[in-house]
Amino acid sequence: MADREKLAGWAFWVPLLMAVMLAAWAALPPAPRAAAEPGQYQLKRALADLREITRAPHPTGSAENERVRDVLVARLRAIGVATALQQGTAVRQSPRGPKPVGIAPVSNIVAVLPGRDRSLPAVAVMAHYDSVPFSFGASDDGAGTVAVLETARALVAGPQPQRDVVFLLTDGEEMGLLGAQLFFDDHPLAKRIGMVINAEARGSKGRAQMFQTSPGNAALVDMWADNAIRPAGNSISDAAYRLLPNDTDLSVSLLKGIAGINAAYGAGHFDYHSTTDSFDTIDHGTLQHLGDFTLSTTRALAMAPTLPAAGDDAVFFDTFGLAVVRYPPWLGWVPLVLTALGLAALYRREPGMTLLRGLGGYAGVLAATVALGGLSHAIGLWQLGTGAARMREVMAEIDIMIWIMAALVGAAFLILRPGRAMRLGAVMLMLHLGLAAQIFLPGAAYIFAWPALIGIALLAVEGKNGLAWTLTRIAIAAIVLGLVFDTLANAYVMVGLLSAAVLVLALPFMAAVLPTAPRPGRAAGAALFAGVAIAIGWIATTDGFSQRHPRPGDFFALYTVDDGKAWWATTSDARYLPAGKANKFIYQPFGRRPITLVPATGKPVPPLDTKFTISEQNDAGRRQWNIAIAVPSRLVTIAFKPDQPLTDVRVAGRPVTMKAGEWTQIYYRAPRPITIPVSAVVPQGATVRVRYMVSVPGLPQQPPRDAGLVTNWTQFSGSEMFMGEWQAPR
Repeated sequence: MADREKLAGWAFWVPLLMAVMLAAWAALPPAPRAAAEPGQYQLKRALADLREITRAPHPTGSAENERVRDVLVARLRAIGVATALQQGTAVRQSPRGPKPVGIAPVSNIVAVLPGRDRSLPAVAVMAHYDSVPFSFGASDDGAGTVAVLETARALVAGPQPQRDVVFLLTDGEEMGLLGAQLFFDDHPLAKRIGMVINAEARGSKGRAQMFQTSPGNAALVDMWADNAIRPAGNSISDAAYRLLPNDTDLSVSLLKGIAGINAAYGAGHFDYHSTTDSFDTIDHGTLQHLGDFTLSTTRALAMAPTLPAAGDDAVFFDTFGLAVVRYPPWLGWVPLVLTALGLAALYRREPGMTLLRGLGGYAGVLAATVALGGLSHAIGLWQLGTGAARMREVMAEIDIMIWIMAALVGAAFLILRPGRAMRLGAVMLMLHLGLAAQIFLPGAAYIFAWPALIGIALLAVEGKNGLAWTLTRIAIAAIVLGLVFDTLANAYVMVGLLSAAVLVLALPFMAAVLPTAPRPGRAAGAALFAGVAIAIGWIATTDGFSQRHPRPGDFFALYTVDDGKAWWATTSDARYLPAGKANKFIYQPFGRRPITLVPATGKPVPPLDTKFTISEQNDAGRRQWNIAIAVPSRLVTIAFKPDQPLTDVRVAGRPVTMKAGEWTQIYYRAPRPITIPVSAVVPQGATVRVRYMVSVPGLPQQPPRDAGLVTNWTQFSGSEMFMGEWQAPR
């Protein structure tokens, strides 16, 4: 009896510990290679290039952007590929939401390596070389840029590819994918491209994950998986990304009907669009992993006799970076049917396990998961507080928060100590979730379907004794839970820390594949829960900022021009403002979150016409508004709202749409002065309202406090912002 209890304890604790260790290991990128074989990604050389192009922030339109552009052109020409610039004023209207319009002058770098058969569709490998205004851009997207350089070097030095390879370094991505839009709209090479590989980043460490492909991706996934080094990616992220409002340069080519594949890393999210995205903070293994993805995928496509054809979508997932499991979506029905049959057989075999008891277990595990999810979400909201500055602190603390929230789930599971009925209910819950996913989102069904089948199989053989059975059970449970933990933690990081509740989904998986916890487990769970409570209190009440994660500023001057009032303002809470009665302010259509402000007593509204003007011309029903931005700006947004439908609407000569009764925003934030013409045929008697938001660097004289560190998350800090409605001269 003692030996049986000892084996049961091993079967619970050992796989749980192994799963945590597997998930933690899987989250790491490969160790950086000290030396590489010819034809591989050369980390040492990539680091030298990265240092050179990340000396300073280099947003579109800046002098530093031009210097980086010239360095990259020289590098590509020295490699031996014909290189040219594509320059022009790019305009892009987003297909999402209110369809904002971005505009900026951009300079794309386009280089071509000829293939053996130049009549074949070309492969384009793409990254963007511009940064946001307050970031050195080492990860976003210096990492992708040097990956393109290394890919060019390796392909030039190796056998001639089967088809042309286009090395495309775009400008203006941070302005709204403007460089990519200009290339795929206007460049003659765009019509010859049959496949696009895009390299991106939104953090500073972690694995480079293949997170997006074009529809009908089965053959493309096979080619990627067969050639990848430590492959990372799954069809959950691919399916989810198609539903999210996020975009990369690849979004432009996909909308043009060109197939493609996308990779990025997202851990170290604090550094994304921040002053800390620098050469000194990027993880070298991560940099190498993104380069390995870019080179191996590009080479495979460039050498292939034919490019992967669109067919079915694949269901796929990597197993800790060792291999990629993939299969057609219809196969997802197999584990679901087998699980349902297994449930029916188990109910028939066990007289004590009635359907009512099973439904009670189902209700119990569902209630526990929902309640714990609600608790974790509430903790996250309490910890998050309000405003952009608080969000930065959460990002600084995310690594430890993942462990704290994981410990909360573990504590709840140990205290709950699911018995056989609840474990059976966990399988039923995953079966239902798997069925829903298989119908509506097949790429995500595997995460529920296979653990459900394994869970019912483990329940069916439970009671068998012996070391061999115990070791087999340990291995199976560790692998399943390791994959689940890795997927959930990665989802939490990659979707932007929206809610820690996603980590709570581990609860029913644990109940399905682990045996009932040993009796001392509840005491361990209570102790763990007490530790979690202390840790949450500590992290919520202490300052998470440090030299590595500096505190951002969030303080600016706001002028509401219509009423001639001046304010001190912040996008965070009133602690960033001087004493005074705080108000919340939202000026449509510019406000997604309210601005907190207090009166700036004695501060007059400075003149705007030296910085920004709008003039209007009217020629036989065609009206043109000339928006002149005379000084470097943080952001200029002009919103138009016609009360009747307009026709032939153009921004800088490019057609866009404006819906009657809705605001359409046109934004510009490059540092150079510009005049933007907006024109349309306006019906007689129609009115067009025009509102503006203009943010220019610098506080007025004698501000009550220093603005502090500016990041792209708090980009208005240290600026003067003008908001108002333009009135046509009478």
